[in-house]
Amino acid sequence: MIQRVQSVYLSIAALLNCICVSYLSLWQRDGVWIRVADSIVFLSLFILSAVLAWVAIFLFQRRKLQLVLNRINLLLNLVLLGLLIDDLMHLPGGLADSHKGVGLLIPLCTMGVLVMANQCIKRDEALVKSVDRIR
Repeated sequence: MIQRVQSVYLSIAALLNCICVSYLSLWQRDGVWIRVADSIVFLSLFILSAVLAWVAIFLFQRRKLQLVLNRINLLLNLVLLGLLIDDLMHLPGGLADSHKGVGLLIPLCTMGVLVMANQCIKRDEALVKSVDRIR
């Protein structure tokens, strides 16, 4: 259901990952900006994160499975962030002298949006349980 708040949050998470794959640069190496599409590992992780978010939107009737998928997506983004930081540390100049792009912030933003989606899903689950108790 698109009118639910968590569906909007999950859509934002998926769009953030798709935008990062398409347009944003990660860092500059030897005068050339490196994009997500230049590395098959980063590309596959960003696409997998976007697909998990889109799949979770359509599982609106199975809130517990939706929560599990969001937690898996959170872990995936945490791994992605760790890999990005590790690759960034191996650049000449390390963190101090290299030029960084906006694409490095996308996993952090995605994780924040997924946490907000999880909170909304939990709120819906609590509402359904309270209505079931009344019946």
